[in-house]
Amino acid sequence: MKSYYRSEKGLLRFRYNKQVAKSKSRGHKAPNYSFEEFKDWAYSKGYKNIYEEWVLNSYNTKFSPSIDRINPNIGYTFENIRLTTWELNSKYNHYNRKRRTLNKKLMSVKLNKLWGTSRFTKLTTNSKFLYLYLTTHNNLTVVGVLSIPMSLMVLETGLELEDIRASAKELIDSKYIHVEGISGNVYFIVPEHFNTIPKSDSSIMKIKKELTSLPEGLVKLLRGLNISTDRKVVKFIEPTTEEIMEYALSQGHKIDAKVFVEYYRGKGKEFGKDGQWLNFKGKPVRDWKATLRNVWFKDENKIKTVDGAPKGFESFYIDFEGKQVFPESWRNGKPHSKNMIVNKALQREYEKRRTDS
Repeated sequence: MKSYYRSEKGLLRFRYNKQVAKSKSRGHKAPNYSFEEFKDWAYSKGYKNIYEEWVLNSYNTKFSPSIDRINPNIGYTFENIRLTTWELNSKYNHYNRKRRTLNKKLMSVKLNKLWGTSRFTKLTTNSKFLYLYLTTHNNLTVVGVLSIPMSLMVLETGLELEDIRASAKELIDSKYIHVEGISGNVYFIVPEHFNTIPKSDSSIMKIKKELTSLPEGLVKLLRGLNISTDRKVVKFIEPTTEEIMEYALSQGHKIDAKVFVEYYRGKGKEFGKDGQWLNFKGKPVRDWKATLRNVWFKDENKIKTVDGAPKGFESFYIDFEGKQVFPESWRNGKPHSKNMIVNKALQREYEKRRTDS
């Protein structure tokens, strides 16, 4: 039986019987063609060439003629099947499964503005489709590079090779993509994908890893397109104490801004990097607002609204001797503190702000 299913006609019979069995197990209708019709269709699509290639490769499974359903949600019809090899069919199914888990948020960031640009809407239908295919492909790297066999691209898109080449040329002319051939491999470059990658240390690590795995000539080309780690470095600008206090208050917390600044400056000196803001592990502080939220905002420094505060002055405070001072209470519509000097300063600042407003 094994020798029969390896014969030219026997393999076709095996494939047809599998279609019937799989249709039943999937709850689909049986193929809407007979075995004889299927055989004629297969030969018209180049079955004999694929079969002979399989035999020449000692019946290696990956070269075996295979039938792929274009839309996996429906059954076997001549409109929904294509002849391919077992290897390409397997890769297609693999990529298709992985694409279902594609990050939808990232997809929307890249694609939601395209349709509002006349440059994109003027492209041919095939070019639009090819661009969407490239930008949403699960194998597109962090640096916006996709290397994929053209035969698989034809299989996945359903476009003819000539259509893919024509569409790629239009996308190149329109500055949407770049294409480079190196050592027999074709690389599609989508710069806009790289632009969507956020600036962060983790992004830099991913970019470095990707660049080391690419050919030197391609890395040089990417650098010429301004695709490098330099683009993702977060440049830290030290905030003023006023900015720190204002942000903390806007988030409902009372923070000693001077202590906050001195702590991270001090860590810079401690680790031998004077002038830099470092955390307790010696790593650079990239986002001072995130540091406030994640480390310094605690229940004990959460601002508690004092009863009697006039509207608009619920979080009223003054900067007294380098510290934030809040009223202990409100009496007759004015801030009050038991400390006479502080009390006068509170009321003086309150009257000033009330007059200015």
